[in-house]
Amino acid sequence: MLLPLGGDTPKPIAYSDFQAIDADSSPIRYRACFTTKLRPQELAQLFQVSEQKDPRNAPGWFDCFDAQALGDALLEGRAVAFVSVKNIFYGVDRIVAVTDQGQGFAWHELNACGEKAYDGTVVGETCPPRPQSQ
Repeated sequence: MLLPLGGDTPKPIAYSDFQAIDADSSPIRYRACFTTKLRPQELAQLFQVSEQKDPRNAPGWFDCFDAQALGDALLEGRAVAFVSVKNIFYGVDRIVAVTDQGQGFAWHELNACGEKAYDGTVVGETCPPRPQSQ
């Protein structure tokens, strides 16, 4: 799923070979890998590009997700990061990167409101209210 330009509802993209890991202990533990026939240049004409160029590390046993190699590809322009879902959890966005070879990767990243909320800074009016705990 990627967020369309000017839109607020993510749209699916074609993919295969999907693998993912997640954990209930933290909203930023999600990682995923997939392949796609779509290329970053095509996607950038339709979907919101993210400035994210530093993916979070994955456990060593999840070997399809190499954060260092992906980060290098993002910095060198061989991959582009996109916004997938804003606030998938409070203060956390899902980011999807696609390489020019059709490899896709997804991870969760704190957004500006999440960084403030989790470091104790006053969140302010620009962030939505935090959901109530049950």
